[in-house]
Amino acid sequence: MFTLLSKKALEDCQYWDIDMVTEDIALSWKMHLHNYVIAYEPHALCWMIVPETLRGLLKQRIRWAQGNQEVLIRDFKKVFKKKSLPFWFLFLEQLVSIVWVTSIVFTLIYLLLNLNFIDYYFYEETLNIILASSFVLITANIILFSVQLCIDSRYERKNMFYFLFLSWYPLFYWMINAITNVFALPKALRRKKGVYATWKSPDRGSKTR
Repeated sequence: MFTLLSKKALEDCQYWDIDMVTEDIALSWKMHLHNYVIAYEPHALCWMIVPETLRGLLKQRIRWAQGNQEVLIRDFKKVFKKKSLPFWFLFLEQLVSIVWVTSIVFTLIYLLLNLNFIDYYFYEETLNIILASSFVLITANIILFSVQLCIDSRYERKNMFYFLFLSWYPLFYWMINAITNVFALPKALRRKKGVYATWKSPDRGSKTR
């Protein structure tokens, strides 16, 4: 994935921010606030090198989650001054997702700390609620991912192969995003304005292939 930017749009948005840990996310929000339209071109493709270890993936995702949260903290006043209902929905969706996922993670931790496997009522009530919630979440993800794969198959027919992974991929992906959002929140809250944001890139796989 890569980006093609208008020079005029960059000038109007005052270019990239030095103190945001994900400059591309910050720039895209600034472009929205300046009434620029961001379009997706599915035929524009390029090679990319991605993390090949779980540790590298977590480091990358924590930085992405932190960058998204930094933008929400920085721009929340500007969002509601902008008279754009779709943009309000985008902001609220991002905000509610962070609150929801944080609540779920701490709820799961609380349940794990209070498990009593010899208690009959645990199996009758608590465990059934957990299993029912998991079933609903996974089923909803399978439906949404199926629709997405069908739409994307117009551009990448190999995507249909991923139907085989729909039963477990959403849960694995969601758990990573949940964990990274929780770890990223304190980092985003401690962001120092006007100070260069720096980070160390995670592993990017083999660059010789």
